[in-house]
Amino acid sequence: MANYAEFSITFQSRAGSGYPILVESPAGRAEGSFELPFAADQLGAALHSVSASLRAGNSDARNVTVQLQDNTASSDSRVDWSAPLEGMGAQLFRALFTGNVQRRFDESIGMTSARGDVLRIRLHMDLDNRSVAPLASVPWELLHYPERREFLVQRHGTAVVRYLDVPRAASAPPAFAPPLRILFVMANPRGDLDLAREREEVEARLRSGTIPIETAALEAATYRSLEAMLHEESYHIVHFMGHGGFDGRNGVLLLERDDGRAGESPITGAEFANLVLGGPLLRLVVLNACRTAEAVQAPGVDPYGGVAPALVMAGVPAVVAMQFPISDDGAVDFAERLYSTLADGDSLEEAVRGGRRVIRHEWPTPVLFSRCESLFAPVVPLTDPSGAAVSVRTPSMPSMPLGLMSAPSAAVPTPSQLMTSPWAQGGGEVPDLLPYMVDRTEVLFQLTQLLQRQDAMPAAPLVAIIHGDDEQCQDKLQQRLAEIELPKLLKLNPRTTRITAYQQAWPKEYRNRADLHARLTWSLAERVKPGASLPELQQLFGSLPAPVMIHSHLLSSEWKRFGEAALEDYLAYWQEWPRDAHAPRVLVFLFLKYQVPDAGWFKGRDARKTNAAIAEALDRLSAVRDTGIVHAVLPRLEGITQQDVETWNADHGFPLAATDIREMFRAYELATKQGAMSMEVAGRQLQELFSHRVQAPGGV
Repeated sequence: MANYAEFSITFQSRAGSGYPILVESPAGRAEGSFELPFAADQLGAALHSVSASLRAGNSDARNVTVQLQDNTASSDSRVDWSAPLEGMGAQLFRALFTGNVQRRFDESIGMTSARGDVLRIRLHMDLDNRSVAPLASVPWELLHYPERREFLVQRHGTAVVRYLDVPRAASAPPAFAPPLRILFVMANPRGDLDLAREREEVEARLRSGTIPIETAALEAATYRSLEAMLHEESYHIVHFMGHGGFDGRNGVLLLERDDGRAGESPITGAEFANLVLGGPLLRLVVLNACRTAEAVQAPGVDPYGGVAPALVMAGVPAVVAMQFPISDDGAVDFAERLYSTLADGDSLEEAVRGGRRVIRHEWPTPVLFSRCESLFAPVVPLTDPSGAAVSVRTPSMPSMPLGLMSAPSAAVPTPSQLMTSPWAQGGGEVPDLLPYMVDRTEVLFQLTQLLQRQDAMPAAPLVAIIHGDDEQCQDKLQQRLAEIELPKLLKLNPRTTRITAYQQAWPKEYRNRADLHARLTWSLAERVKPGASLPELQQLFGSLPAPVMIHSHLLSSEWKRFGEAALEDYLAYWQEWPRDAHAPRVLVFLFLKYQVPDAGWFKGRDARKTNAAIAEALDRLSAVRDTGIVHAVLPRLEGITQQDVETWNADHGFPLAATDIREMFRAYELATKQGAMSMEVAGRQLQELFSHRVQAPGGV
């Protein structure tokens, strides 16, 4: 089983014609913007075109009446109607992966590919946000990397998962204990589906797996019979076979009538969720029915009214559904491969990808939704009810697949556990790798000087500006400062006294000093006490036993919009901070991130000019002393080179081989065309090297 790394993309409220996006990845954070590459009112026509392309030659699609948008061919020049799959996919890719976002993506692919891992692309969408909700109808499974000529859901090294941000905590299901229990819910009110064959062929494949499996079937399912069966027994997986679609307001599944008469009885996604969630074992619902992956897009209609979104909203940990009509043969083939792969102990992502391979002409149809973080756990060796060992493949390294069977105990150590475990030989501990791979003595020295100056002005805030390239892991640095460096410098007892950290979001707009100050106060109050004034915030901080850390983050592209005056007004804000000698220290850190120039000449030139202007502004700011507060611009953070790591390894006596370090940088440079790594990338790469050595026979 492969190891998984997360590439999370969060869509925010629409701003103008685009959607701001936030990215968390193995290569670090990034911010960007996504603009739908075709007009929103043409999405229905686009989906119709894709659906028709998929169903060419397959007339036995299992869907009911669906209300589509206008299917008239579009004249929009941005849509490539001649090749709906590659055309739409490439346009989606180019719109989503731009600038720093694509740079992080390419770096992440290079990092995971070098280790043989899988990069899980998680698309976060809040359907309650009316601005974001239309993105749920976008066929993200078509994302096509044109330069590599690959669909991301088909390539071995990537997986695409939709994550709906519903207003409920993702709860962990109980620990898995064999056998794996599957319920097949079969409903065929129209008499046009061969569900018996579908079930028989799926069960035949399951019998060849390595995990004990029990199956049950509910034929001619009605609402009452389904409720009764789920009331009596609990199942890990509920698999629905039948028709799906929309009734005008909600996504529905077609059950059979309770009175035994011919005809269909629609059940909404919310009603279906209420039934299946009655069992405590449930961790996956599979919907082998058409259009069950769609969200409802109509005024006054619940955007979570679609079948799969309703299940996710109700709390189902994972759902596999269909976004286009799927043929009978396609439904059978997909289900066979899905469960045979799961029965062999592979992850759900791998099982879905395997299912796509066998439904050759309908591969974009399945959609994978996930909600529960606890499902991201390795599959470990199990025993069947007789006590005999069951051979289930386990990873050689700690992995985070969307596995269905989480272990009762942590049989496989996590990376954080490895980082604190004793060396197999020598008795030492694996070092803390982030974020200091190189000498940051000057940064800490100047920070010490600032704290000493604040000792003489205890009521004055300390303001430190930390600047460096966007890829220098300043978020990790903020965490380390709060948890390690500042407590050391302040001689705090970490067992009894902790620094409280609050993020103060930098405003999206800048008009003047008064407006900036009002927005900064509002942002901080939202984190501490909504609506509080500056004196009230200071009073609240006075009740805390340790200093308060306040941190903000500003990209060079945002600075370009505001200008140097914004930095001066920012310092003026802290000069106006209420003074109370009895309150704890206020430690303020502004992380100013230089964005790496784009590959394009004009954009690259503009980025370099902006970065140079920022550096000049910070030089001028450093010369200002008499401000009434303690402030300084700390030394710029630089990247990490091969020589830095070799020196660090030798100075600390760590037994990493020089060839390992050279190979690590060689692979990174081949993948990214960059010789220096960010702190976070270097930390993760070195963590992998240490982990391999910790787990190697005989230790390090």
